Amino acid sequence: ANSTGRLDVSGGRVDVGNINVGRDGLGLMTVSGTATINVIGANSDIKIGDLSNNNRSNRLTVSGGVLNVGDNIEVGDAASTYGSALISGGSVTVTGQVLVGNSVNSTGQVTVTGGNIFINESLFIGNSGLGQMEVHGGSVTANIVRISDVSSGAGSSLLVGGGRLVAAG
Repeated sequence: ANSTGRLDVSGGRVDVGNINVGRDGLGLMTVSGTATINVIGANSDIKIGDLSNNNRSNRLTVSGGVLNVGDNIEVGDAASTYGSALISGGSVTVTGQVLVGNSVNSTGQVTVTGGNIFINESLFIGNSGLGQMEVHGGSVTANIVRISDVSSGAGSSLLVGGGRLVAAG
């Protein structure tokens, strides 16, 4: 519970079934440079803040490279967890959904200042928890954008102060 796990990829290629960033301790993941990470297979998710009551500052940072996710990215996934994502460059493609503040009493925060994010399905900001998303640069495209999708996600927010947000559906 007091451990720290770190995954930093700045070049080369990593193929993996799923990634839990902050399952029981503090989790930090960085994608930069010319790195390519492919999260592939059944239940091929990235979960940031994955185990209940993990309120550490679990974080995914993408400043370059390519991140391909075969299913979902869940930021603040489990009850009473915190997760954040900072996207400042590179390319992020999600075949499924991005869920920011996914569970009751969870908090998820996403900040986009550059790069390109393509979400094949839905972007949920405050699915069942508190979700906050800010877009100040770059491009975010999703089929559907939902804010405070259920009552426990009340208070969630989306701020677009620059860049581009497209709901293509």
